[in-house]
Amino acid sequence: MTFFDIHIIFKLGPGGTTQLPEGGPCWGANIKPGPLFRRLRHMNGDLVNIISTIGFPIFSFLLCGYALKYVYDKERQSLDEAINKIGSLTMAVEHNSEAIRDLTEKMTKHD
Repeated sequence: MTFFDIHIIFKLGPGGTTQLPEGGPCWGANIKPGPLFRRLRHMNGDLVNIISTIGFPIFSFLLCGYALKYVYDKERQSLDEAINKIGSLTMAVEHNSEAIRDLTEKMTKHD
């Protein structure tokens, strides 16, 4: 049984004693928590406080950074595809221009 299981099963009653919840096992009406239990309970409160005050902003910052990187990568990929399409269209226009030049040269030679 871990500290968190103990914390869920027992709740602190008056005078710092733990009481079993209603419907729980009937052994041990009042159990005095040991120093380790009190220390872990205090650390749990500190941990929750640290996570709520520091952890959430850090998590939010990292999530926003990941979202920005994702959007940037998608836009970069889209831009690269557009550049490749423009390059292929430029080559097509150059080939068409060369074909038109060849045709005009052939037409002027026959006249």
